[in-house]
Amino acid sequence: MGANAHSPPDEVVSGLNNYFPRWSGQPIDAWIEVWDYTSGSSFRGFVGGNGDTKSLFAFFDSSVVGREQKQGLMALIELAETVFAVTQVVICLDRSISEVDRKAFMKNLRWVGFEAITFDKWANALDVTSDKWLFLGMEI
Repeated sequence: MGANAHSPPDEVVSGLNNYFPRWSGQPIDAWIEVWDYTSGSSFRGFVGGNGDTKSLFAFFDSSVVGREQKQGLMALIELAETVFAVTQVVICLDRSISEVDRKAFMKNLRWVGFEAITFDKWANALDVTSDKWLFLGMEI
């Protein structure tokens, strides 16, 4: 059999081309991983959105809570402002962290300027609530 011996596409396949809706979300511009050698912790995140909704999202799990995060947060805010030119930093805090530790950590984040937010700005009128993450945002 030669290279041209393949069957042509089935008509059913071409009929399914528009079956699944196209992604209408906001694009992700960059993925980041920050290592804070001062506290010995690291966290991951991404930069995404368009125009006024372009934001840096960082995920903080139990390995971050309970450590000194001043230097890491300062670096994160500086990256957001100077490198990525975003309008907001969003900390995604793992809900599985014990309530005592989570409340203390959230108190410290509020002291810096973070506050609880919803995803209305990014979700295009969808009700987005996460069972895994709490979201705290800060305008820059």
